[in-house]
Amino acid sequence: MKVTILGHFADGSDFCDGQTVKTRMLFNGFTKFTDYELTKIDTYKWKKHPLKLVKNIKKSIKNSDILIMLPASNGVKVFVPLVNYFNKKNSCKIFYSVIGAWLAKLVKNKPRLSKSLQKLDGLWVETNTLKNELATINIKNAQIVNNFKDINIAQVDKQAIYNCTPKSFCTFSRVIKEKGITMAIESIARINNMCDDLNFNNRNEIGIIAKLDIYGPVGEDYKKEFFDLLEKYSKFVEYKGVVNPSDSAKIISQYYCLLFPTLFATEGIPGTIIDSYFAGTPIIASEWNSCYDILNNDCALIYDFQSYEKGLLECIIAFINMEEKIYLRMTDNCFIESKKYEMENVIYQLINEMRMEKEVL
Repeated sequence: MKVTILGHFADGSDFCDGQTVKTRMLFNGFTKFTDYELTKIDTYKWKKHPLKLVKNIKKSIKNSDILIMLPASNGVKVFVPLVNYFNKKNSCKIFYSVIGAWLAKLVKNKPRLSKSLQKLDGLWVETNTLKNELATINIKNAQIVNNFKDINIAQVDKQAIYNCTPKSFCTFSRVIKEKGITMAIESIARINNMCDDLNFNNRNEIGIIAKLDIYGPVGEDYKKEFFDLLEKYSKFVEYKGVVNPSDSAKIISQYYCLLFPTLFATEGIPGTIIDSYFAGTPIIASEWNSCYDILNNDCALIYDFQSYEKGLLECIIAFINMEEKIYLRMTDNCFIESKKYEMENVIYQLINEMRMEKEVL
């Protein structure tokens, strides 16, 4: 079978955003678990060479049995109508692997784009929340397909991590204000400054109860504010730079807790949450629209999206004072949850999805 994957590969770059990571993982998954004849079409900087890209898409649809695309919000309006235009004879099956949970909101008042999506052989969405939202606007060709990772469960002594002081927290995402980074830094600093007023069980002799390490690429518009915060709170917070996505779970496994205080209501199934499951590291997260599609109280503490400052602070304090048996139970539950997001299981689900005939609506 000949399969083309159209997405943001950006080969040779150090991109580690959700779109790029998922595009590369999908290609790697089919390479590892199938004997398909695979072709890439890289949309990285496509606006600099639009005619070349259009030519490659036309050629791939003509010569492929299946085309899988992974456009982000800006690309959807271009690539979905374009692939349908070149596939008028329906000689190639077209699937759209959706990243995040924003699609229904984007399409709601765009009837032409909605009809283009309905023509596809399938939309692979990450959450029931998005699938239901799409159904309400008559897009009913969506199927739930989990985000996934090709990583092994981390081998680490979680009891030792529990007994370490200060407690080690981390964030693992783009370093921008909208991901709640400022709030995470200020919450950790506030907790340390409140040590004398709080009944912490694990305070050490220098008064530091919690530390925060931050991983990920720093947004250009956020750099000044971010590095000013690092300088101000250098006693409690450190920037660790960008790491290879394949090392994410190994790194997160060394931490007491992952913070995911996103301010984006339309997050889908964040790869960093999956990494944290493979790492056996419990999570504190805001209650974004689809959070319960991946999180539960057995693995995470979740706070109300609207009362984010108070909620994040209270959850961090709860983790610092958590009993050992409860914490270790949460780490075990993270490992159990990770099974849902193993690459092999998801790739074989996709193989079955691609073999199915499109349902006539």
